[in-house]
Amino acid sequence: MTFRVHFYAEQAFLAQTKAMLDRGCSDEEPETAAMCILACVSAVEALTNSILSKEINFRHFDELRITSKIEQIQIFGGTEPDWGNDPWQSVRRLIRMRNWLAHYKEYDIGLVNNDFEWTRDTENKAPRIDPYRELTFENAKNYYDKSREALYILVQNSGANESNFDFLQTEQYMPFLVG
Repeated sequence: MTFRVHFYAEQAFLAQTKAMLDRGCSDEEPETAAMCILACVSAVEALTNSILSKEINFRHFDELRITSKIEQIQIFGGTEPDWGNDPWQSVRRLIRMRNWLAHYKEYDIGLVNNDFEWTRDTENKAPRIDPYRELTFENAKNYYDKSREALYILVQNSGANESNFDFLQTEQYMPFLVG
């Protein structure tokens, strides 16, 4: 006997993010936030790829940036993402944070004083991304919520059967389906 196995990467990434957030704030807040950011962007990209491939039959989607993929789905649905307002503003910021984390080059990002405020002088500038402000539990939770909200909007605009994507609202994830 054989069984067909389906793997839903977006659900795996969202499930892991939810599990990390459900554990609550800890001494490892920056590490948890960083992993949540990476997982949320991965979920966004996995589901946008799936929508473009299966629902819209868009060719060459793998050559596009994540924001361009989102725009293609929105245009298909007759609208465009408003990058100046949520959830799209948070998604764009999430992608920016992921890029900073994943493409990070320099370990020495600057100097802070006793209050952990960035010290600027002729040799030191404030970093483009402030990890003390960005890598927080609160921001990770916001990115998780806004990612799910944005993905549900994309599902609606793609014409996909919304009941197949209830997990975006219920947070009941099943990354594997065997049958």
